[in-house]
Amino acid sequence: MTVFPFPVNWRAAYTASYEFKTDIFTSRSGLEQRRALRASPRQKAAFLVTVSNDDLRRWNGFLVKNLGSQVTFLDPTQRAYLSQVAAIDTTRVYITTDDAPLWLVQGGSVTLVDGDQREVRTILSIGVGRVEFVAPTAFAWSASTVIYGSMVGLLTNPISHDHPANVAAEATVTLAVTPGSRTPVDPGPGYQIHAGREVFIRQPNWRASVQFDWAQPLDQVDFGQGRIATYVPIAFAARAYRCTFSYFTADDGADLVGFFCRQKGQRGDFYATTGTHDLPPAADIAANDTTYSVLGTDTFDDYNGDTVHKAFCLLLSDGRRIFRSVNGMAVVAGNTVITIEKPFRTAIAASLITT
Repeated sequence: MTVFPFPVNWRAAYTASYEFKTDIFTSRSGLEQRRALRASPRQKAAFLVTVSNDDLRRWNGFLVKNLGSQVTFLDPTQRAYLSQVAAIDTTRVYITTDDAPLWLVQGGSVTLVDGDQREVRTILSIGVGRVEFVAPTAFAWSASTVIYGSMVGLLTNPISHDHPANVAAEATVTLAVTPGSRTPVDPGPGYQIHAGREVFIRQPNWRASVQFDWAQPLDQVDFGQGRIATYVPIAFAARAYRCTFSYFTADDGADLVGFFCRQKGQRGDFYATTGTHDLPPAADIAANDTTYSVLGTDTFDDYNGDTVHKAFCLLLSDGRRIFRSVNGMAVVAGNTVITIEKPFRTAIAASLITT
């Protein structure tokens, strides 16, 4: 199978997408049933390719031969490096870290790259600082060799490219990964569990605006004249978040994708913090307290009896996160006192609570 030979131009973003498919059945009262139709997500990669001179001729020839055919593509976000020379006809190579990256998995496909020399191999096993292949290598490899994660797929058809000159071209290429051709990465055990649900603990990158969408379904009877009858079939408003999350290593990115895979896209449900300062403390917390005091009575007025907001997270300035479920609330001395399902283990000063 042909290996895609052209590098990604990082002048434009490299975009990797993962798509599950979910049947969502919603009753008139807002109750939902969700069913995942895919066990693993469909994957796509979109990126910019820039070629000139001899590479332009190679690009045109590559499209003539391979457009409509499956190709092997190197994932530029998944890289490991050989720590020593690998001889020809070997099934074992050594990498520069004892702990293998999360994307190196048994049965997965990788491509070794050293200059123009490339070779695709399937992983048999992974040990401390080493990778074993199913078949021996056909070439010798230097210590500067890069191991890339690989995927097999089809280039989207048609492909358009711009010619700023007759010796250069640029094209945005999308590769649709062939379902079942890539060994799934273990999504991991999850971040943290509270009340039987996983908690999504990552915080958005506030450099980009976070969008909050609110919606409250209404039914109205309007005959075009006179009064309008309004009914609220769902007893709570829906709130959706649109956030940007940033990561700086391949393992960090795999961790975020792993959460998405554990949820099977939109099938699962989980807790997530709002990221805003919703419950300002009215007093310090003592060890073994079973209540949390919130400044003012607004919280009681807005949330008492609410069927959705039944848990909260205290984010402390030292990085700790404390999750508790709400049993009830009352107004005491001009503040809202929330009764929780289990006591706080240690004393917490109000000045430590950041959100």
